[in-house]
Amino acid sequence: MILKNDFEKYAITHKSPERVADFFIKKINELIDFKKEDNRKIKVLDFGCGDGRHLSYLSNFLPIDNLFGAEVSEIRCERVRNKGFNCELIKSCVTGYPSESFDLILFLEVIEHVSSHDILEVMSEIKRLLKKGGVLMLTTPNYPIKRLYDIKNGLRQRDFKKIFHDHPTHVTFYNFNRLDRLLRRYFESVSLSPTRVMLEDKITFLKKSRILSHKIFGVCIK
Repeated sequence: MILKNDFEKYAITHKSPERVADFFIKKINELIDFKKEDNRKIKVLDFGCGDGRHLSYLSNFLPIDNLFGAEVSEIRCERVRNKGFNCELIKSCVTGYPSESFDLILFLEVIEHVSSHDILEVMSEIKRLLKKGGVLMLTTPNYPIKRLYDIKNGLRQRDFKKIFHDHPTHVTFYNFNRLDRLLRRYFESVSLSPTRVMLEDKITFLKKSRILSHKIFGVCIK
């Protein structure tokens, strides 16, 4: 079991990069037309926001007062606040935000860090915070194929830790079926799709492969 102190230690040794993934930019722009005035009024929560890079990106389109973070690490919370965002510390799987506060909740590369013991409380909290008709956007590594990507990257980067060891704070391992079963307990609409697939540039039909996808991308509607 990973304790809070482990996340604090990890926050000290692993500061999050500021650059957001091209995949996130593509998907968030497909989901939200920022040119529409009404969409500039939506409120967004990044649940497990790290150092706030996704909030910083969204601040190019949305008022900073409409962007909120939640994070288990006090160190990361402080970094996010120093960027001008409101950030709540997650305590015992819950935040201090009022119910039905948000139109969109981001849950990006977070669920794999939550134990199977805590995940039901976390999902209940996310559902509580979403408005009716609100959207949850999430990503997570796709196990067990994720480890093959680790090995590939480790060999290319000559980083042998990636070859022999998984990420130290990953405690729950999802594939498409397991994640789908969990999410359908909380949301009326669940859509999961593959992200990047090895060799997809050379073998185009692989792009739709769930088994070979590096990660899982999900959109759920309350």
